Parts: sequence; structure tokens; C-alpha cells
Amino acid sequence: MGGRGEPGKSIADCLAAAGGRPYGFDYLRLSLAICVLAFHSFVTTHDIAADHDLWRSPWRAVLRLFVPMFFALSGFLVAGSLVRSATLGEFLALRVLRIVPALLVEVLLCALILGPALTVLPLPTYFTQKAFFTYFLNIIGDVHFALPGVFLHNPRPHLVNGALWTVPFEGACYLVLAVLAVIGIERYPKLLLGIVLAASLVLTLLALPDGVLWTSPGSMLVLCFLAGVALFLHRAHIPCDWRIFLLALGTTLILLYSDQLVFLAALPLAYVTVWLGLNNPKKTVLLSGDYSYGIYLFSYPIQQACVQLFPVAQKPLGVFLIALPLSVGYALLSWRYVERPVLTRKKQIIGLIHQDPVGRLRGLISRVGLNPPRADPET
Repeated sequence: MGGRGEPGKSIADCLAAAGGRPYGFDYLRLSLAICVLAFHSFVTTHDIAADHDLWRSPWRAVLRLFVPMFFALSGFLVAGSLVRSATLGEFLALRVLRIVPALLVEVLLCALILGPALTVLPLPTYFTQKAFFTYFLNIIGDVHFALPGVFLHNPRPHLVNGALWTVPFEGACYLVLAVLAVIGIERYPKLLLGIVLAASLVLTLLALPDGVLWTSPGSMLVLCFLAGVALFLHRAHIPCDWRIFLLALGTTLILLYSDQLVFLAALPLAYVTVWLGLNNPKKTVLLSGDYSYGIYLFSYPIQQACVQLFPVAQKPLGVFLIALPLSVGYALLSWRYVERPVLTRKKQIIGLIHQDPVGRLRGLISRVGLNPPRADPET
């Protein structure tokens, strides 16, 4: 298993040993998605006061791991995508192709099927309310949680999909990385490391008076993403060692337990994430597709619906047991019919980006069947 941390091995060595993409990252992403689903099983069955109490409990250090680890993992892998992309436009297009199609379908399903089925309002009223129209802004990262008359009496009223709060920060991560690419950060990896360290210190100083109540403020997510990018850029020089992993894990949990020191955990948390991802267990049926995004994206609406419809789902365990298979089933369908079909055509789409404007126009015209026949194929 690449990633166990043999003496003298670097992160780059472990990547190379696994052919550049260890399966550990896929297992980790799926595990994190299920952890978030489990946490949301508590969230959707309790009010905001109980949620606050949970973040003050001894479990807060563990709970603060999940979403930041998602972002650190993304930063490490997306940095590799940036390095492999021929142009910045290609990189950004790949990010859009991975994120937007599934998000678009989630928004449409919630607004046009789930909402009308569960709203307490008459349908003509539902479809004419402002909240119905603003919900579609989620597609472009302008987050709106409510649909008219939906989930009004749940412990978390009005929240159709609370998981969407991370979408703007994911977009911000890609834009920040694009700016860093323009200034040539790959040639100056120490600069990025300095930026992450400086930002960690500044945000910690700002947090000292009152601390951080919530699991993962947006600035923490962006910081963990950049920490993941920094580890990738320094991959040839950072040891992949289980002893460093244990030290980083202990440091991360201590820092995340403290409301005032959360931001200092970004780099050790990123190391923990990357070390786990570099493990390369055998591929199983669980990795026949990337189901983590679908689980993360749609499990919250499913859980809210469970709370409203099923009396047994008034407890976290009940919600989890009902929502997990439903969320996995949705993720399977999303991967097979939405995400994978788009990704299998990414080369064609990227090809259009690299064409000149006239060539791009011709390609689009030919795809809709409007290209007139030409007598001379050399024309």
C-alpha cells in the first residue's frame, strides 16, 4: 500500500508508486461524504440550540475534520489537474464540468419535484413565489436555502439543502488557484507555503477574542484547500511517513478542539488528508464511480424529507438508516446519467476551447446539424 510511509519515501514517490492516482483518495472522499451525511442526521433532527451545544462538546475536534478534509483533498488533486492542463481555460472548464452538471440537476430536482411534492402551499402560489425563482441561483453559487412552503415545521425549518453553503467557497478556491497560476505559483512553491502560514496566523489573531463556534468557516475551507495545493507543489520534498502522520493527526485534533486555534490546523490537517489518500488499497465495486459528490449534494434534502414524512426518522439513527441507501442510490444515478456522461465528453469540450473562434463556431454548427454539405472536402 503506497502511503504507509516507508523511510525515505516522499509524497511524490508514493504518488508514482500508485500510478499517479492512489485509490485511497477515492475511499477517503466516499468516507467523508458518509461522515457528513451522518452529521447531518443529527442536524436535521435537532434545532439550532442543540447544534450549538454539539459544537461545544468534546466531539467538536472530530466534527471539524470532515469538510476541511474534503477541501484539502480537493486542493491536492486539483493542483495536479492544473499542472496537467494545457491552458488555464482548460483547467477552469474541467472544474465547471465536474461541479456544475450535478449541481444543476440537484437544483432542478429540488425546485421542480421535491418542492412541489412537499410544500404546504397551493402549487400556483408555490410557482409564483420569489423564493422559487431565487433557488435557481444556486446553480451559479449564489446560495439560497429556502423553497416556498417547504419543510416549515422541521427542526431545521426552511432549509432545503443546508449542504450548499460550501459551494461559493469551492468556487472561490478555484478562482484563487487560477490567480495563483497566472502569477506562476508553480515556479515559486515557497511563496504559496508562506501565504498559507501567514493567513493561518492572521486568521488566528482575528479569532482570538471570540473564537470560532462553527465547524468550518469559509475562510478555513479555502485555507485547507490552499494547504493541499502547497503539499502537492512540495510533493518531492515532503516525506510520506506514518510518524509524521501521527504527529500531524494529534496536532490537528488539539488545534481543532480550541476555538481560538482552529486556523493553525490547516497544514497538519492537509498532511493527514494526503497521507490517508496516498494509501492504495485494492479497487472494489465501491470505486466503480465517484459517488461522493452525489451523496454530499443530495443527502440533506433526502434527510429533510425523511424527517417530514417518516415518524421513525425523528432520531438521528433513523434518519441515517433511511437516508444512507437513498442517498447512495441517488449518487449512483447521478454518476451514471449525469456526471460520467459529461466527463466522458470532456476531451471534445476542451477541444472546442482550444479551437480558434471560427473553428469553434463550425464545431458547434456541425453538432446541431446546420453545417451545409461541401463539394470539396479540402475547402
